[in-house]
Amino acid sequence: MIDKMPTSLAVHRQGDNRISRHDESIPGIIDAVIDQDKIRWICYGTPTVSCWFNLPELVGNERAVLERLSQTGTVLLTRKSRNDFAVQVEQFKGYRPALVAGRPGWLEKAHYVYGNGEVERPDGDDREVIIAFKPNAKFKPVGSLAGWQASIGQAIADQPIPLFIVRYAFVGPLLRLAPAHVQNPQVEIVGKGEIAKTTILTVAASAHAGDPTSDVGGAETWDMTINAHDPQKREHADSLLALDEVNLAGLDGRDQRDLLLKAGFKGATNGSRKRLTDTVVAPNVRVATLSTSNVPRRDLVKGDKTVLDALNSRIVTISIPEDHKLGVFQFVPRDFADAQAAAEHLRMAVNEHYGVAGRVFMRRLVAETARDEDQLRRKIEALMQRFYDAAHDEVPAKGMARGKKVLALTFVAGTLAQEWGVIPKSWGALLPATLAIYRSLVGASAAPVAPSAVDLVRAYRKRNRGNIVRASRLKKPLTKGEFLQKAGVLRCSGKQMDLIVSAQRFQQEFPNYRAILNQLRDEGRAQTEGGQQPKLTIKAPGRICRDAPRVYCITVVDDVVDAHQRALRRFGSCKS
Repeated sequence: MIDKMPTSLAVHRQGDNRISRHDESIPGIIDAVIDQDKIRWICYGTPTVSCWFNLPELVGNERAVLERLSQTGTVLLTRKSRNDFAVQVEQFKGYRPALVAGRPGWLEKAHYVYGNGEVERPDGDDREVIIAFKPNAKFKPVGSLAGWQASIGQAIADQPIPLFIVRYAFVGPLLRLAPAHVQNPQVEIVGKGEIAKTTILTVAASAHAGDPTSDVGGAETWDMTINAHDPQKREHADSLLALDEVNLAGLDGRDQRDLLLKAGFKGATNGSRKRLTDTVVAPNVRVATLSTSNVPRRDLVKGDKTVLDALNSRIVTISIPEDHKLGVFQFVPRDFADAQAAAEHLRMAVNEHYGVAGRVFMRRLVAETARDEDQLRRKIEALMQRFYDAAHDEVPAKGMARGKKVLALTFVAGTLAQEWGVIPKSWGALLPATLAIYRSLVGASAAPVAPSAVDLVRAYRKRNRGNIVRASRLKKPLTKGEFLQKAGVLRCSGKQMDLIVSAQRFQQEFPNYRAILNQLRDEGRAQTEGGQQPKLTIKAPGRICRDAPRVYCITVVDDVVDAHQRALRRFGSCKS
């Protein structure tokens, strides 16, 4: 359930709680509350325009409060006007309890505040929520989820890098629910110019925000000072902070290096800079950061090797090789003349549909959190462990624990987004695409490349080797129940080794099973039935299961004797 953002900044959900005064044209105290952390807040101005501030902020940073008041028309320049203002605040006693959002993101247990001031709340919880920050219009949703899915999916389906980046866009809201050892993640896309890095950044940002008047859509740029980093984090709290073009950072080379070094460490923590005069601890901010650069950040900064190694461990770098002509794409998407046409399509698409996918995701996440937060946390940990197990089976690697956590949480975000209908299953299998990124990070491949169809099936066989039976060892055919409990049956036919899997299980494992089976069929690796419209499934061989449902029969080894002696030793004689 969403509370709509108030049309007048003065109201801020005050309703009948506004304080009546004799002359409402004169600025004064409009409302006053004590928030969930026992901090006192005051809304000051006129019924037409006003702003909120809290008392610790007024004491510790009076200048910032007076500046905000001046933007609402309350100008306090003379000593007398400031004294009158201080007296009003000091003598006021009529505070009432309320929930106050001093920034976007999670509020209390299961409320979520969007950047434009709207609130996602659990069903049945109608408590007042006061928006005490300045809403940002870029977070207002435009278009529809179906429109976003259709326009984005047309160009990124089965593309490892775009799919990973889009799934990463949903990591930010999960950070509060992730294990305590998970820090704020940072991912950078690195490569030469004109390879659609900025485009895919805007696609990720479009899950939560957009701006057709901006070159980077709902994203921001690195054109800032280090002092602006904390406000940027707060503005995108519990969401995605997308920053384009590292070359814009800093005033000169030295300033750029200092900014990038500090931002690398600040971005990984959920704290913010504390000044000597601060009288209250700033709330922690969790955020997922995504940025683009021509050169990895570790190569742009200077310092002690230990410091640089620490920085490198905090940033996941997805590098696109210079000789890869398609940029962020692995192949030219269907229905497009070339990669540039696909990128141009995406850039226009994010101006028509944005902010809606994140809303659908958050609506379900808020509901699941309110229903059983502990169960949701356990599910997140279990999904992360599933990725860890698969990554270890694929490419055992040491020294990138933090990077593994980022990839694992991205896999979790993608899995939940897929379960909740935000990311269509037809865009491609989650685990293989994430493992493709992992292999490139540990040096097992030069670039993130999605595995072929047969490699996907071989990886499935490897993950489930403890639950796959060899046909030659069956003393009698399996019953239907026994067969459905198995991950598959291996059968040797001449020199080939086939994997027989129930269609139901295969389709659950691979949401894009049709594309996989069509590729296997074209390569002569999938046994299918004939006819004018040949089926991709066949009847289960009677020796394996006489009453089993339809199955897929896939050749996973071409020449058992010559190419896979180790497999023979593992499985013994291969007679079926």
